[in-house]
Amino acid sequence: MPKGGKKKGGKKVVASLPPSDEEYDTGDNWSTASVLSEDISSISEDGENGADDTTVVENFEDKLKDCIEGISQKSGKGRISCIETMAKLLSKKYVYDFLSDRKVTVSDGLLRCLKKGNGDEQAASAKCLSLLCVQLGNEIEDDFKEVHSLLLTILADNTAPVKARSECAATLAMSNFLACTDISVVDNTMLALENIFKGSYRKGDKSVPSHPQQISRLHADALSAWSLLISIAPTFSVQKKIEMHLSRLSDLLESADVELRIVAGETIALLYELAREEDEVPTDFFLILKKMF
Repeated sequence: MPKGGKKKGGKKVVASLPPSDEEYDTGDNWSTASVLSEDISSISEDGENGADDTTVVENFEDKLKDCIEGISQKSGKGRISCIETMAKLLSKKYVYDFLSDRKVTVSDGLLRCLKKGNGDEQAASAKCLSLLCVQLGNEIEDDFKEVHSLLLTILADNTAPVKARSECAATLAMSNFLACTDISVVDNTMLALENIFKGSYRKGDKSVPSHPQQISRLHADALSAWSLLISIAPTFSVQKKIEMHLSRLSDLLESADVELRIVAGETIALLYELAREEDEVPTDFFLILKKMF
């Protein structure tokens, strides 16, 4: 979280193509992936059976080590399986000490997958990187600079798979919120997210844009990520964003996509609360709200 960025009264929330899968898929790769998938459910079962705590921890860490090794294998499907299993493991247990000793290895491995993988691999890698930020917080900041740059590139790439772009939006928000102390980086990230969701603002002729559902969901994910970051923005930045986007956010309430409408409503409510905290509610805020409803 940026230093000095926390607002008073706020609440803290804790291209070369890769080789084809067919070329490299082997029995060993699939064996590793299969074992990882089957063993993850045994983590809680070991504890329930009264196993020694040390043994449970060692088993958990062994599974993570297998995943870390697995993300460098040549099989694309095998890498995805290992990345997804790693994400499940990191969602189950806080392992700061374990990851702190391996943060460069893990982040570099996921970065390679993010660079060269297909859409599914990019999406899985972005999600896992987000969990890495949850685990390590500011400690990962220096090692995350190249990752951050690549996430922004994928997010802005209209030719990239939409699923990957959506996960990149979420990971950018989480990494900036938990593992960034530079408010200028946060501001640049917010601008990148704005460039995505403003695609659903009314056109010049005042008509509501019509997008495929997956694009509308991308806009919703970008707006949701933006909302998280504005909650840690300094007061002057919040005021500027309100003036810039409040009246336009009401356009999103006319979207055909229900998820985008919901996120837009939540964002408008958040902007009001942030402005009220600083006694800086714009005079036209209520007029805009009345007009919307």
